[in-house]
Amino acid sequence: MYYILWGKLEFMEKIRINKNILQYTIGLSNDNIPVEIFRGTRNIGVIICPPDPHWNGNHNIDIINEIFWSLVDLDISVMRFTFTKYPIVNYNYDKYIAQTAVCVEEFIETVKLPSNFFIMGYSFGSLTALNVLLRRPELKAAVLIAPPVTYYNFLSWISSYQTNCAIIYGSLDEITPDFIYNEYVQFLEVNHIKCHVDVIPRANHYFHKKIDILKEKVIQYILSQSNEK
Repeated sequence: MYYILWGKLEFMEKIRINKNILQYTIGLSNDNIPVEIFRGTRNIGVIICPPDPHWNGNHNIDIINEIFWSLVDLDISVMRFTFTKYPIVNYNYDKYIAQTAVCVEEFIETVKLPSNFFIMGYSFGSLTALNVLLRRPELKAAVLIAPPVTYYNFLSWISSYQTNCAIIYGSLDEITPDFIYNEYVQFLEVNHIKCHVDVIPRANHYFHKKIDILKEKVIQYILSQSNEK
């Protein structure tokens, strides 16, 4: 369990927004991780990892908010959370990975689904999502939205990746240009890494005016990979 490695796990007061939605904070050592969980009735669960908090990444940004409520509308269990922000001089990826792992643990224990757990990440969150996926066999697949593949040592993480995933990005992404993504896809093919790749034409890193298309592709992939009866 990750919280044995990273300190005592504590929970603040759980606020029930309605009969199916909970909001609360997970305390991990000196970190406070705000989370929101919807418990649906379908046999599918999705956890959404946010972007880098140093760039105002949180679980309420438009992309995550839209995907979260779309999954709620489909009665799919879903969790979203926000990373604790550390001083840039003490930047430690392992702490963000640990926070993601603790949220995954909490989500699995809360919704108690027998199968069909997915992890999703947007931008920086896709990196922690992928890293945790490699360590958690309960997770069926990852959905990586606009992953910054040239940053954070991403290629070394995915080179040992042997399970399903989808990468969805915009052709006008400002963080990772289209030609870099093309080289990355070739890298996956050469290394026989199974990955579904979807490009949204004329979408930037923030999917401005393209979020509806992004939501459709995300939901389409999750439903296609689930074995819901």
